[in-house]
Amino acid sequence: DCRTAQSQHPIPPPNDTENPPQTQTRPRPLPTKSYSPLPLDILNRRKNEPYRTSNLVQRTTAPLLTPTECEALIESAEFIGATQGWKSRYTLRETQSELHIVDLPPLTQDILLNALPTLCSTISSQFAVSAESLLVYNALLIRYDPMKEMCHLNSHSDFGLVSANICLSVGHEGGGTWIEALEPPPGYGDGDGDGDGQDAGAGFTIAPGELPPNASVKHPQDPKVSKSQPNDPQNHEQNNACQLGHVTFHASPLWHAGAHTTSSIRRYIMTIFFISTEWTDAARRIQNRAIHILAVKNKTAKASLAAIELLKCSLHLNPVDTESWSNLMTACARLGLWEEAVEAGRTATQLDLRNHSGNFGNWAQLGENLVALADANDETTKTENNSARPSSATVDKLRDEAVNAYREAVRLANIQPKAAISTPSKHSKHSAALAGLGSALRQRAASEADTIEAGLVLKEALDLDNDNEAAWTELCVLFLKGGELDAGQVCAVNVLRIQQLEEEEEEEVRLALEQQDNVSKGFSAS
Repeated sequence: DCRTAQSQHPIPPPNDTENPPQTQTRPRPLPTKSYSPLPLDILNRRKNEPYRTSNLVQRTTAPLLTPTECEALIESAEFIGATQGWKSRYTLRETQSELHIVDLPPLTQDILLNALPTLCSTISSQFAVSAESLLVYNALLIRYDPMKEMCHLNSHSDFGLVSANICLSVGHEGGGTWIEALEPPPGYGDGDGDGDGQDAGAGFTIAPGELPPNASVKHPQDPKVSKSQPNDPQNHEQNNACQLGHVTFHASPLWHAGAHTTSSIRRYIMTIFFISTEWTDAARRIQNRAIHILAVKNKTAKASLAAIELLKCSLHLNPVDTESWSNLMTACARLGLWEEAVEAGRTATQLDLRNHSGNFGNWAQLGENLVALADANDETTKTENNSARPSSATVDKLRDEAVNAYREAVRLANIQPKAAISTPSKHSKHSAALAGLGSALRQRAASEADTIEAGLVLKEALDLDNDNEAAWTELCVLFLKGGELDAGQVCAVNVLRIQQLEEEEEEEVRLALEQQDNVSKGFSAS
C-alpha cells in the first residue's frame, strides 16, 4: 500500500521557470571489493529486492575521507563528549558509546555532508537503488574504549536499507563488523572463535583499521608498517585495511555484530543508516514494531499477543525472514505456547542452515523450548488416560532434538566472536547454553554416557560462569540421583548463595531508584 501511494503521489518538481535547477553531475563512485556472495533469496523471495544482488557486503578500496577529516571528526566528538557526555541514545547498549552527528558543530557536520554524494553514488553502483533516492535517517560517531570495557556491540540487525561504517582510526587490535552469513575466503582464519574460522556458521569479521601482525603504530592516526613486503598480496590487503576513511557497507537486515576491540587504543567509526524513497519495506517496519513491543520491561500477555499478530503479518509479506520467525518463537514462548514456539524455532534454524549461517540464539532458544514442550507432554502422559495423550516415544524424540539443538548452540558459541553471543546481563550465554545441554542430557538419560557427559558439560558451564544458578541446580540433581549427598549439598549451598546475591542486587537497584526519585522530587519542589 505504501509503494502504491508513492507511485500515485510522486513528489512534484519545483515550479520555478525563471531559475531552473542546475543539473548536477553525479560523483564518481569509489572502487569496491565484494565479499562472498550470499544466497539470492537470503532476505526475501524476490531476488533480494531491492538490492537485486547476492553481493550484499561491500568495502571500498579507496578512502571516502582523508586522514585530516577523520582526525577532525574524532577531535570534535571528544570535545563534545567531554562537555556533554558520551551516551548511547540510539543503540541503548552499555558496550560502546556514541554521539549523533547532528550534535557536532556545523563545520564538522559538513565533512559528512560533502562526502555523502560520493557515498550514495558508491552504494548505488553496487545495489539497485538510485543515489538520488537515498536518505540518511541517522548517523552516529561511535567510540569503542577497551579500557572502560566498552569495546563491542551485541549481535543485531539494523532498520533501514543500507548501513555504512566509515573507519576513522587505526592501530587498534580486534574490532570490525562480524557478518553472520558471510563465509571467509578459502584458507582464511584459524577457527579460534573470533569470527574468522572455516567452520560452518562461524561468519566473517571485516576489520578495516586493525593493526596487522607485521605493523607498528606510532600514533592511532599515523600507521607505519615496519616489516611488510609491498609485492605480497596478503600484505597489500592488510595495508589497504589500515588506511583511514574506508567504508564497509551492507544490507541493513543482515545479522551482524561489532567485534571486540582488544587493545588499549580506542577505536572510532562513523555509522550511517540509509533508507530509500524507492523502497518501503513494509515487512521490516511491522517486524520492528513487534520487536519494540517484545523489548518493553513489562512483558505482559497482552504485549506478547500483539507481537504475535504483528509478526504473522510480517511473515505473510516475507515468509523467509529468519528474524521474524525468531521473534515469533520468543513471543509464543512467553505465553507458554510451546508447540507454536518450537515450530517457529525449527523454521528459523532451518532457514539459517539453508543460508549457510548459524544463529546461536535461535538454536539455544529452540533447545529451551523443546525441553519445555517435552516436559509438558511428559506431564500430560502421566496425568491423562486417553488416546489423544502424547506417547513416551514423542517425548523421547523431543528430548533427542533438544540435545541436538543445544549441541549446535554450544558449537556456534565456540567458533563465533564473543560479541555474537554476548548479552547485556553479566551472565554468560555460552555458559547458559552449556547448562541447557547438561539439563537436556540429564533428562534424556538414554544411557550412562548421557549422565557422564551431563556432569562434564555442567562443570564446563560453571568454569565459564560460577554464578550460573541453573548449572548448580542441575548438578545438584545429578549428584543426588547418583547418591552423592555431600556433593549435592555443596551445589545446594551455591544455589542459595546466588539467590542471596540476586536479592541483594535487586535491593541495591531499588534503593538507587528510590534515591533518584527523591532527588527528582527535590528539584521539582525547588
